[in-house]
Amino acid sequence: MRSYTQLLLAGVVLCIVTVQTGLPLRGQSKAKLRPVFEVASIKPIGPTTPLTKLELGHGSLRVGTTVIWLITLAFDLSRPLVEGSPSWTEQEFYDIDARGEPSADSGQIKLMLQSLLAERFNLRFHREKKEMPAYLLTVAQQGKLPRESKEGTERDADGSILMHADGLTGRGATMTSLCEFLWEGVLQQPVRDDTKLSGAYDFSLLYDRHDPMSIVVALRRIGLDLRKANVQFEVLYVDHIERPSRN
Repeated sequence: MRSYTQLLLAGVVLCIVTVQTGLPLRGQSKAKLRPVFEVASIKPIGPTTPLTKLELGHGSLRVGTTVIWLITLAFDLSRPLVEGSPSWTEQEFYDIDARGEPSADSGQIKLMLQSLLAERFNLRFHREKKEMPAYLLTVAQQGKLPRESKEGTERDADGSILMHADGLTGRGATMTSLCEFLWEGVLQQPVRDDTKLSGAYDFSLLYDRHDPMSIVVALRRIGLDLRKANVQFEVLYVDHIERPSRN
């Protein structure tokens, strides 16, 4: 007969496996682990079909995009922090129309999207720590920091940071969003927010887009700075994913 200690250890191992794979225990509903959409339509989009603009709120998600983008949205990750996904996840587009409990906020909708990816795309993954050469966004001069956005301005709305011919502008943008934009749109290298600024801000950064490092000078004009460092990031590794099941 197994000892109580052996049974306890077995239960701990089972619990760990359940958390990592996102699968429910036998007899336990998925809804108890993670909220789900009540109904979801997923349709392939042809190369000439206009993409549906992102609509996220009131328990619903509508968007035309790639599967890799859905993963980054669901898990709040920058694209470089997702590895191991097959090429079709970046090349094929799908129209998503998913609806759940109307009272669900954006955080709950993202959890629903995680459920959708697991159920309809059979997504399986694990996480690992990975050290990367990166930049840290820090405060250089408090007196030069950009002004906070007016009350009522939506935080990190679609288009809160826009690139122009001579630089970029932010409206209602958080430092987290600025770091993501610098990472993917300017420097092509990881950028971590070390400013400890939690508000939403309006700013304008004028720099030479042909010289990405000129952004450092522009940031110093608004009281911020970039410095190089080796930084540990948590990376999501895709172990398995399939094209979506039928509606």
